[in-house]
Amino acid sequence: MSTFEVVVRETDSSEETEEFGVEFSKEIRIGDNIILKGELGSGKTTFVKGVVKGLGITVNITSPSFTIINLYKSESRTTNHEIVVAHIDLYRIEKKDLSGLGIDEFFLKDYITLIEYGDKLDKEIIESYKFRTISFEHLGGDGRRIKLE
Repeated sequence: MSTFEVVVRETDSSEETEEFGVEFSKEIRIGDNIILKGELGSGKTTFVKGVVKGLGITVNITSPSFTIINLYKSESRTTNHEIVVAHIDLYRIEKKDLSGLGIDEFFLKDYITLIEYGDKLDKEIIESYKFRTISFEHLGGDGRRIKLE
C-alpha cells in the first residue's frame, strides 16, 4: 500500500480536476483501495478519468452508476505487468445490499480500487482493507475542493 500525505486542492474546471487525478495516479500502486466521497456531480468520476489516464489506460471512462463496476486494464509503464483499475459506484446500492455484491474481491492486492460512495461500506471493511478517502466538495460553478486523506 502506498502512502500519501493529506493534501487539499481546489480546482476551477473539470480539466483541472482531471489533471489532479493524473498527478495523483503517480502516487498510487496496485493494491491501493480508495473511497471517493462527495455529493452527486462533485467531480469523482472526472477525477477517476485523470487517474486512469495517468496510469496509461486509454479507454472512455464513464460512471458505473448502473453497471456498478467498470474494469480498466493496461500494461504498467515500468514493470510490464497488467494494471487493473476497479471503478465501483455504490450510489444506487442500499447499504443493506452491499454484502451480496461480492465486491470485496476487488479490495485485494491485484487491483487499484476506486469506489464512488464507498463511505457506504462498513467501517470494519474500510479499516481491514486500509482504504484511503478522497473527499470532493462543490465550491460553486465549476469549483471543487478535493481533499486526499
